[in-house]
Amino acid sequence: MELLADSWPAIKQQFPAVELHYCGAWGKQLPKQLLGEIVDHGLLGLNACQDLLRRCHLAYLPVSHPSHTVGRYSIPSRLADYLACGLPVIASTDPGSAIFSFLSSLTGGFAADVADRKALGQAVIALAGDSVCWTEASTKAASYARQYLSVEKVRAELFRELDRC
Repeated sequence: MELLADSWPAIKQQFPAVELHYCGAWGKQLPKQLLGEIVDHGLLGLNACQDLLRRCHLAYLPVSHPSHTVGRYSIPSRLADYLACGLPVIASTDPGSAIFSFLSSLTGGFAADVADRKALGQAVIALAGDSVCWTEASTKAASYARQYLSVEKVRAELFRELDRC
């Protein structure tokens, strides 16, 4: 979140009408520079969360676990939610983490892992710089989620792996 906070003035300058929305339990712990900029929705139920995500254009995945913690092996379920709602995803994570590996494996230009302010700004422009770019990235994100992240697909893959073991 510190990277987003550091980058926010430049993003806001590039896209003056941009808004930040947050849903979750930790809104009060967001960087102070962002508190006046974020619409904090608090905890939302599934339908309200999906409605909010469908009104957004990009998802920023704040990764709170660097590669040297046990969390490095996890991929948060909200990543699948973002993609399923057609949101291109931007994250900043360590190369040793599962999220980095997952995002690095995605092709199609609907996700980006960024390391600094310049890369974050470039990712915002690439994924949402104009309506054609955004529509293409959004369509690819939702298509990927339908193809690989539906409950049925994940369950089938899990059972295949369990059978293999």
